[in-house]
Amino acid sequence: MDTDTLLFATAVSLGMYQIMYEINDVYKRKDLSDLDPQYITVGVLAGLLWSLYQYRKGSNYYSMYSLLGASIGLYTLYRIYKEREEEEKQFL
Repeated sequence: MDTDTLLFATAVSLGMYQIMYEINDVYKRKDLSDLDPQYITVGVLAGLLWSLYQYRKGSNYYSMYSLLGASIGLYTLYRIYKEREEEEKQFL
């Protein structure tokens, strides 16, 4: 195995571990009040722009990788707004 292949495999493995950790963290978390929706929205937008850029440059694998990150951000936003909506209903 050459050095480039080893670097690629290591980077992809670490990235996938990080993504799975983030998915698991958001999925299991009960209270999302400490997360900033504006920060997450910027991250989603950045992920979408990176995906578009990478797709246009012919790097479909990394484009899908960025789309996965943006999807995690969208899911997190959904959970935040759903939680806030439920809190508002409790006070009415």
